[in-house]
Amino acid sequence: MKKILYFLVPVLVLAFLFWYSNFSSSGALVVYEGPVQLSTSEKFHNFGVVSMKDGVVSYDFVLKNISEDALVLKRLYTSCMCTEAVIYSEGQSLGNFSMPGHGREPRLNHNLFAGEEVRIEVKFNPAAHGPSGVGAIERNVVLETEKGEQVVLNIKANVTP
Repeated sequence: MKKILYFLVPVLVLAFLFWYSNFSSSGALVVYEGPVQLSTSEKFHNFGVVSMKDGVVSYDFVLKNISEDALVLKRLYTSCMCTEAVIYSEGQSLGNFSMPGHGREPRLNHNLFAGEEVRIEVKFNPAAHGPSGVGAIERNVVLETEKGEQVVLNIKANVTP
C-alpha cells in the first residue's frame, strides 16, 4: 500500500501543477508555458453558418507575451488554402500567411517583447472549395516561435451554398 502512495501522490501533485499552470493570474488561457509565455483569452472561434455567396469572413485573435523575456515569432501558416492569416503588430501588418506549399512561404521573424500584443486576423473563404465544399469545416492557424513552440488557433464553420 505504501508503494502505491509513493507513486500516486507525486503523480497527483504533477497533474495538479500541470492543470494549474494552464491559467495565468489574469485568468487568460496560457497557450505556451515555458521560459516565455504567450496568452490569449481564446484559441477557438465558431463562425456558425457561413454562406458561400456572402464571401470571406474574418475573426481577430489577440496574443500577448506575458513574460519578462522577448519571444521571436518565426512562422505563421494555415491548414488549408481556404484560410489566410494576417498578423499585425502595433497596427502594422507583418504579412499575409497561408497554407505551406502554395506559393512563397514568408518568414515572420518578429520580436514580441514583454507585454506586447499581436493581432492575428483569420480570414476564411467559404467558396474556395467550390460547390463540394459545403458542410462543417474546421481549420487551424499555427504560430511558431524560434524555439519551435507552436500556438494553434482554431476556426469552425458550417458552409452553405
